[in-house]
Amino acid sequence: MIKAFKIKIFNKKIPVILFDTRKEIIGLSEYQAGGFWNNKVIFGTPVNLKHEIVHAIDSYILKGENSFFKEGLANWFKYINDGLDLSSKYHFYAKYMLKYSSEYRNLTYDELYKKIFLNWKNGYTFGASFIGFFIEHHGIDNFKNFYVNIQKMDENQFKEYIMPYMIKWIQWLKFENIEFNYMESFFEFFKGKEINNLNIDLKKWIKIKNVYNRNFFVDTNNNIILNKINSNIYSHTSIYNLKENKLNLYNGSFVAISKDYLLTKNSGILNLNLYDLQKKRKLYRIDNEMKNISLGYISEKMGIIYLINGKEIKKYNLYTGKHIK
Repeated sequence: MIKAFKIKIFNKKIPVILFDTRKEIIGLSEYQAGGFWNNKVIFGTPVNLKHEIVHAIDSYILKGENSFFKEGLANWFKYINDGLDLSSKYHFYAKYMLKYSSEYRNLTYDELYKKIFLNWKNGYTFGASFIGFFIEHHGIDNFKNFYVNIQKMDENQFKEYIMPYMIKWIQWLKFENIEFNYMESFFEFFKGKEINNLNIDLKKWIKIKNVYNRNFFVDTNNNIILNKINSNIYSHTSIYNLKENKLNLYNGSFVAISKDYLLTKNSGILNLNLYDLQKKRKLYRIDNEMKNISLGYISEKMGIIYLINGKEIKKYNLYTGKHIK
C-alpha cells in the first residue's frame, strides 16, 4: 500500500499485539476480531493483522474517516504483495448479491446507494470490490484523490460524487465474466521431504487463487483440506490428495471428513452436504436445525454422523441422513 500510494515512510512506531485466536481478543477487549485501538495500538490475529495495519497507515497518512471506505480499503490492500490473486473474491460476492439476492436484485440505483454505501459493514465486501474496480479503471492516483476528497464532503455532496462511479461499477459487475476458480498447482513441497508422518512443511505458497484462508490440515488419508473455516456465501472445501496430486472442490465449508466421506455446511443455510470421496459426488443433503456447529465427526464403523455446537450433540444415520433421536 505504501508503494502503491507513493507514501513517504514516516518515523512512527506503532505497538502491535498479536493473539493466537479470536477468543483471546473477545475475552480481553470489546472487539470481535481485532482493531486499531484509539488510533495507537494494533491488535489482532495472524489472519487479520494486515487489515489492521492498513487501518493504521490510513489513519496517519490518508486520514480516512468514512467507515464504509475505510473497511473496503483495509480489505482490498491487505493482500497486496502476497502474490495472491484475490480480486475475484470481492467482485464475485458483489455480483452474486446484486444478481441473486432478493435484498438487492430489484433495487433502483438510488436504493442501492442507500443500501450499500450507507451501511459501513458492507465496506468489507462491496466496498473492497468498488475500490478494486476504481483502481483498475481509473488508476491508483485518481483513487487516492477520490479517497481524500470524500472525507471532506457532506451527505449530499458525497452521494452526488459517488453515484456516477457506483453506476459504472454495478454495470461492470453485471456484464463482466467474473469467475471464482481455484488453481490446482497452488504450492510446492520441500524436495525430498518424506510425508509418511504427515507432518507437511510447505516451501511456499504459489498463487493461491481464491484460497484466501490459510488454515489447513492434513488427514490420515494423505488429503490436505483447505478453507475449512471459510464461512462466506461462496465457500468451498478444497481437498488436495498428496498421492494423486489432484485437487477436488466441494460446495460448502468444511465440517468433517473420514476415509470415504466428506461433510460440508452451506453458509447462511442450515443444511449440510454429504459427499462420497471415492465417487466424487454428493449423496444427500441433511436438513439440520442445529445452529453454530463447532465440530463434526463421521464414524464409518458405527455408521453415524455427530454434530456438536457446545450445547448439544446430534446424531444422524451416515447412510440415510436421518436424525437419530
